[in-house]
Amino acid sequence: MKLNDVQNNGKSHKHWYLLVYDIRQPQRLRRVHYYIKKQGIFLQRSVYLLKQDRKGLDVLISGVQQRVNDREDDVRIYPVNTPGTLWTAGNQEQTVAFLYGPAPSGAARKKATILSGIRRLFTRR
Repeated sequence: MKLNDVQNNGKSHKHWYLLVYDIRQPQRLRRVHYYIKKQGIFLQRSVYLLKQDRKGLDVLISGVQQRVNDREDDVRIYPVNTPGTLWTAGNQEQTVAFLYGPAPSGAARKKATILSGIRRLFTRR
């Protein structure tokens, strides 16, 4: 990704990423988990959806590199157009759907209010 892709007139644009990891040692796993959970949406065990600009992504990568063992652990970051392009099923289907889906009705409304707070974290200001 080139710097021009994420900067326009001095403003940095945020992009979506899917971060997945396989950490072998429990202590390192906890450190990586606590670091990443502050910056993304937990989708399932060891899988997070992130929205970062280039500088934020560089800081995230640097922080993860400080917490993993390159010979034993595996961390991957995949670019995602929008959360709506992810195919989901099961328990986390609504988590991704609420990011860009229509307003929920009925029992899903309570879950939507929690997720609306998450959505505000990633709204461009």
